Amino acid sequence: MKREFDVHRDIWGPQVAFMLHVLADALQEPAINENPLEISFPDIEQVQNFITPNPVAQKHLSGESLIYRDITNGPDESLKYFDYASEEYDLASLPFKEKLWPALQALLSQLLTPNCRVLDGACGTGFEAIQISKMLTNGEVVAVDLSYNMIQRAYRNAKLEGITNMAFYHANNRHLPHDWTQAFDVVLCNLALHYFDDAAASLNELSKLLQPNGVFIITEPIKNQTSPGIASALKSANPHFNQFYSRQEIVEILLPHGLVNIKSVKPFKGIETLVFKRMLN
Repeated sequence: MKREFDVHRDIWGPQVAFMLHVLADALQEPAINENPLEISFPDIEQVQNFITPNPVAQKHLSGESLIYRDITNGPDESLKYFDYASEEYDLASLPFKEKLWPALQALLSQLLTPNCRVLDGACGTGFEAIQISKMLTNGEVVAVDLSYNMIQRAYRNAKLEGITNMAFYHANNRHLPHDWTQAFDVVLCNLALHYFDDAAASLNELSKLLQPNGVFIITEPIKNQTSPGIASALKSANPHFNQFYSRQEIVEILLPHGLVNIKSVKPFKGIETLVFKRMLN
C-alpha cells in the first residue's frame, strides 16, 4: 500500500499540485451571487444575520484540546492514503485554498456571530477551520477528520498560530457523539465531498448537528461544470477519489432534513459554495 502511494505521490502528485496552482491563478474570478434553486419553501429569511445564538449555554469543547475517538470500523485503504499524504497536503493545496478563502470569508462574515459554534466535518490539516476560529471572539470551532495524521497536523497548525478556541476530533463524521445533536450553528464541508465513500450518509449525519436556523456550507467542484481532466487528475493522484456531484444532487440529499439552498457563490469557475439553512426543528 505504501509503495502504491509513493508512486501516486511522486508521479501524479506534482501534476495535481501544479494543476491547483494554475487553477488558483488562472481561473479565479470575483465571487458571483447567483439566485438559489427554485425550491418552494415558506418564509425563507434573508441570508444576512439569521444565525441565532444557542439559547442554552453549551459546554465549550475547545478546552479539551486534542481528542481521539475510536474509528468504528478501523482504518480502510482510503484512510491510509490520507495518512500518508498529510505531510505533502499543505504544500499541494494551500496556494489554492488561500485564494479560495477570501470568497468564503466574505460569505461567513455575513453569517457568523461572535459566539457561534462551528463544526468542520472534514477539516484535513485545518486551514479553513483555523481561519474561521479567528473570526469568533466568544465562539469555537470543532474540527473533525477521519485521518489520524491529518487531525494531528491540524492541531499542530492551530497551536503554531496560537489558536485556543478549537477542539480536534479524530472520528468518522458519520459516528459523532449523540450529545452533539443540534449543538452547532454552522457546519462546514469544504472540498471534501468528492472523497466521501457515502456522501449522502455523511451529509445526513452532519445535518443532525445543526440547530434550527443553523447553516450548512458546502464548497465543492460541481459536476459538469469542471474540466473532465480535473477529476481524472485527482483520481490518478488518489485512487480513492469518488466523484463530483451536481448542485441538484446535493440539494436533494439535504432537503429531506429541512435544509434549503438559499444562496450560491462561485469563487472559481466550476466551484460553488452552497449555503443551506435548516428550516425544520
